[in-house]
Amino acid sequence: PKRDFSLSSAISDDGLHFRLEDGDRLKLEDGPINDCAVIFFNGLWHLISPDHSNIGVAYYATSQDGLFFERQDNLFFDGGAWLGNMVENEGTVYFFGTGFTLKTTDFSHWQLVDRNRFADAGVAVFDGQIHMLSVGR
Repeated sequence: PKRDFSLSSAISDDGLHFRLEDGDRLKLEDGPINDCAVIFFNGLWHLISPDHSNIGVAYYATSQDGLFFERQDNLFFDGGAWLGNMVENEGTVYFFGTGFTLKTTDFSHWQLVDRNRFADAGVAVFDGQIHMLSVGR
């Protein structure tokens, strides 16, 4: 059976209770999309979602308003999955993927920071430090 996932959005008045908004934010014509990471950086919303059928490949899209995303060229990195999270710290975006950490300032050129055993990381910057939680065994 074909899976038909798309990316949607929800809004909240109190940060606790959310209502799903109408419409897709991003939908692929040729397969499912899920597990996205999104960040606002240099005036644009940037969305990265792993291609679960091709490890090392990610769908990449940008948006002016955070609601309507336009596909850009796919991202590639050999040695892990684009399943994770990203944060901005001092003008650089860090993507904490499954098996690697990369950094960029333009989303076109990525530099390897670290190869690791983290999986589907959740990341936040607090008090000038980057904090991460990862799926463990």
